[in-house]
Amino acid sequence: MGSDLQLDQIQPGTYWPEAEGNISGELQTSGRLTSAGGWEVELPKLDIDGIFRDYPLNVNGALDAKDVQGNGQFWLDTPGLVVAHGQNRIRLSGNLDKTWNLDAKLDIPELEHSVPEVEGAVIGDVELRGEQNTPEVILDLAVNKLAWQDQLTIETVTLKGDVVPLPAPKGQMTLGVSQLDYQGRRLIAVSLISTVLKKRIDLISISILRWLRAHLALKVERSKSLIWSGKAA
Repeated sequence: MGSDLQLDQIQPGTYWPEAEGNISGELQTSGRLTSAGGWEVELPKLDIDGIFRDYPLNVNGALDAKDVQGNGQFWLDTPGLVVAHGQNRIRLSGNLDKTWNLDAKLDIPELEHSVPEVEGAVIGDVELRGEQNTPEVILDLAVNKLAWQDQLTIETVTLKGDVVPLPAPKGQMTLGVSQLDYQGRRLIAVSLISTVLKKRIDLISISILRWLRAHLALKVERSKSLIWSGKAA
């Protein structure tokens, strides 16, 4: 079953006051349910333009996805799907099959243009690689001058890692936070390196300056319940 949907001056602010705008465009789609209990969806054309929260909006691309057997062995392919809002831009491209090769690129210098009550910039990449049963997630993200209402401000957040979450987590993740202020409670810097092994997560080093000034070595062992052990000095 296929359809060609035309959008003509849709005003999302009618339903969501913080999403004022005027959106038009074209959406071509087709899909079906399979006899095996699965599904298939094709989106050969997505072309949306307009104004959203006072800034130009464009969504353009194509995408196909399916899980023919309905058993979670899904397939996805996109030559490129781009969401651009003002200066902000997210691009998705690649495919997920027996082997994963999907990239997401985030270039969001003005977060407040797209998200109410939040300010800051988000820049980075997310890559999905490897076999479907043992996927690899590669992260390289940076957030700068993040602010939420009058409650929270963070100068920088960095997240880098290479993790295989299934079937048993393994890999390494590094998180850094600087100049965090939440309701007047200030944290100068936090750095966290997490090495994820088959049956445990070793938090190798956490350094907290000014707020705690301590070094912690923590271990989480996976069993029927999570067991934490740690030491502060």
